[in-house]
Amino acid sequence: MDDLWYGLGLRFLPKNFSPNIFTFIRLALIPVILYFIAVANFSFALISFILAALCDALDGSLARKTGQLSDWGAFLDPIADKFLIILLAMFLMYYYPWPLLLFFVLFFDFLTGALGLGFLVVFRDRTIPSANIVGKAKMVVEVAAIVAVLIWLLVGGQLLLVVSAVFLAAAALLGYFSILGYIWEVYK
Repeated sequence: MDDLWYGLGLRFLPKNFSPNIFTFIRLALIPVILYFIAVANFSFALISFILAALCDALDGSLARKTGQLSDWGAFLDPIADKFLIILLAMFLMYYYPWPLLLFFVLFFDFLTGALGLGFLVVFRDRTIPSANIVGKAKMVVEVAAIVAVLIWLLVGGQLLLVVSAVFLAAAALLGYFSILGYIWEVYK
């Protein structure tokens, strides 16, 4: 995937362009998305969320392709992910007919973040385990779930509601397995 993003345009960015800029853009988009959800402007919320998700994909790809991996980026990127998903899930609970699904998604993201911070406090001298394939899949499914919820809020329809529920359930399940994997990595 990194080669695809790089070929589509990342290679044209200036050499001194930091991947962390994408992370900061994502963080800056969070209150914008929340505002649009709060005022029920779901089309702009969807566009802003897709931009934020795109920034998430681009920051890691750019860092890996250009060798600009940093401790700061490795620390800030998952925090931006957690804020994005947790806050959006909280705001969407107001509109969504099955808020418990959103609650489980935000609960497992919150728990993952708390475990990560706890790991930092207890083991300051060790490297934090990086996201594994389950954690990355969880983020992709969470993005798909939120996109599905926002599209359902825009156009309605029973099929879209069911699709969004399936994605949310899958994201919650992946969140559970991601936490188990994270605990296993810390235990090892």
